[in-house]
Amino acid sequence: MIVSIFMNKNSRVVFARCLARVIAAILAWVPFSVRAAPIAPDDREIAEFWHNAAVSFANIKSQDVEKVADMSETFIAAEMEATRYWGESRQEILELLARSDNWVVAQYARGAIARLKLRQTPIVMKFRALDGREVDLSQMRGKVVLIDFRGILHCKACELQEATLKPVYEKYHALGLEMITVCDDCPYPPNPKVDSMEKVRGLVTQYVAEHQLTWPTYFDGFGFTIFNRSQVDGTAPANPFFRQYNISGTPTYFLINKEGKLDGPDPSHAYIDYEIPGYLDGLVDALLHKK
Repeated sequence: MIVSIFMNKNSRVVFARCLARVIAAILAWVPFSVRAAPIAPDDREIAEFWHNAAVSFANIKSQDVEKVADMSETFIAAEMEATRYWGESRQEILELLARSDNWVVAQYARGAIARLKLRQTPIVMKFRALDGREVDLSQMRGKVVLIDFRGILHCKACELQEATLKPVYEKYHALGLEMITVCDDCPYPPNPKVDSMEKVRGLVTQYVAEHQLTWPTYFDGFGFTIFNRSQVDGTAPANPFFRQYNISGTPTYFLINKEGKLDGPDPSHAYIDYEIPGYLDGLVDALLHKK
């Protein structure tokens, strides 16, 4: 049973991410003064291990997208937690990966670097929603905004997260919380139910109504994957916000503070944090009351 679970790629990725979060939660109890102390020999070995792992990862020769994607998800999730506590600069590791000759590895890293920069620069997003509403993030300064990058028709994990997101929205919307959904659904010709833009739009509109997603939803029907070079370099149509912020998987969440900047946990695995009871509730409450 256990062996069969770990033969599954998604199970391995989820396990690695959860393990990283458990380690981080345990380490969070260690006083800051202890964590900020000079790195002990054992910690130096750990930091060196992660640095060497990054070097090896950056030099991957395989262009097997699925294989590299699997390794990327696992490595970046664990690397993010390890570097936080053992003194290695995450920025340096990501810049190393971004210089990789392997374009898949480099693209993962560039996306992570781009998201780090959003913590210093206000996020730009302007569009007409599925229901015709005009949305401009710059007009929401002074509010807290949760941007939900998801698949509506193809992402079961995204659907399950609604049980967490909707109660928080209902509780805090009147106090200044806004939500935006950006979906990457697009036609998939092998499936006759979604083989045209019109069918996909109809099903997305139906889903939004049935699930009572009352906040604005962006849909253009183009989709995006960081493994499609034409979409990445702009020579093929792509969801502009997925491409702009290099979204590599769904669900991905941007929690935006009153200044319009990215806040909260790393977007690439925030959905794991949000599954902790009261976690998202506490984040939103703190940002709304921050002067």
